Amino acid sequence: MRIEDIKLNLYEMANLTYRTTGIENVVIWVGGDPERHAMRIKVSNVANKWSNDNFTITMPQLDVVGKINKSLISGKLLDDITDWIKLNQEVLLQYEKGNIIDTGEFLDKLVKI
Repeated sequence: MRIEDIKLNLYEMANLTYRTTGIENVVIWVGGDPERHAMRIKVSNVANKWSNDNFTITMPQLDVVGKINKSLISGKLLDDITDWIKLNQEVLLQYEKGNIIDTGEFLDKLVKI
């Protein structure tokens, strides 16, 4: 069997910070695998660090799933996060679906809030 004949499904994951999103103190996780999960992003409940303590925001519905650390994520900050998702939702969905496979291209297409 040749390597060209093997179908590989590599799902990249990206942690996005202020530098990419324009949202202070927040780390947003984006990853693929829509076969196992609904389209979504995850938001860390720990400032400036990815953590297993996080919550999910579904796309395109923007439903919040999980517990939000309200001492970090105020109502205004949650609004900023959802505004950023709306601004970038098409790019986020294309990345999660595997239609954008280059992480650099993905990052270049994202717009800061």
